[in-house]
Amino acid sequence: REDCWRPDVSDVERISWGMPAKKKGTGSRGMPHRLNEDERRSFDQARRKGFLEVYGSAWRSQRRDAPLINSYRNLMDARGRPMVVLHKSNPNSSGGVDVLDRLVVDLSPLRLPEEFLRVELELKEKVMKEMNLEGGLKIDDENDVDENADDEESEGNEPILDLGLSDDSWEN
Repeated sequence: REDCWRPDVSDVERISWGMPAKKKGTGSRGMPHRLNEDERRSFDQARRKGFLEVYGSAWRSQRRDAPLINSYRNLMDARGRPMVVLHKSNPNSSGGVDVLDRLVVDLSPLRLPEEFLRVELELKEKVMKEMNLEGGLKIDDENDVDENADDEESEGNEPILDLGLSDDSWEN
């Protein structure tokens, strides 16, 4: 969607370094965006690849949140693209894996709530067909889209952090 408020890519970059954004509404003091060295490498790699890879949930206990995911979601909002995150599982102490890898696709940066259901169904069909995972795929629907998303007055003018998530995830 082109006719809505979006942050500038340069402002997203600025807040990821801990500097103030030039345009009001980009980022939030209540939500961390400043990246450490490891997160910076992952963020830069995600910019090149088009999707983010994190281990576990990317949660940082010092910040009580996940600055890498927050910054990447802002970047995808600035670009008007869905946020794709691969949550890689961590090996356990015996060399095995306790949980499965998880692919999460957040459609909210598209800012097209009336299209979410159609895009979601197409995406599920494409992933299942492409990965040949008809039976061995666990799909979690976590559609936390704001109930008032169809409100014409405010639609598309909120910062991404104020929009609900519209995401699907696949484990394998």
